[in-house]
Amino acid sequence: MTYPGSLSIREVTWNGPDGDDVRHIRRRVFVEEQEYPEECEWEDADADGARHFLAFDKEGRAIAVARLVVVDGTPPAARIGRLAVLKERRGQGAGSAIMEAAIARARELGFRRLVLSSQTHALNFYERLGFHATAPEHMEVGHPHRWMERMLDTKGPE
Repeated sequence: MTYPGSLSIREVTWNGPDGDDVRHIRRRVFVEEQEYPEECEWEDADADGARHFLAFDKEGRAIAVARLVVVDGTPPAARIGRLAVLKERRGQGAGSAIMEAAIARARELGFRRLVLSSQTHALNFYERLGFHATAPEHMEVGHPHRWMERMLDTKGPE
């Protein structure tokens, strides 16, 4: 997919040729910048059926990542997580573009509900994308978060 500003977004796999870019961006943002313990960043879900999305700038450099996984529930929901944009590339639309790609893919897969756990400083970003908070603030590895949700229409992409 191609997005405004010459961004392109690809769905990639954890163990595929782009997996190193996924890990690099997440390490820089979550481990180095936000000081999450590295052992908390890598999960079995990364390799076990997760769909990873990478945003590339016009020069082909990977600048943002997000992950889509299935979560239990009736009906099952898709969870978007691990959204990370390199610090020097924030505010240029990569976060919104990669979220829209993940949302579109969830819709294509037939999901009607999306959930995510937002860091509290990012609530407004997700609200602009149609999510709303569904639970009080909670702590995840020392960082305040809130659960959010978005319902998807049953129609596929137009």
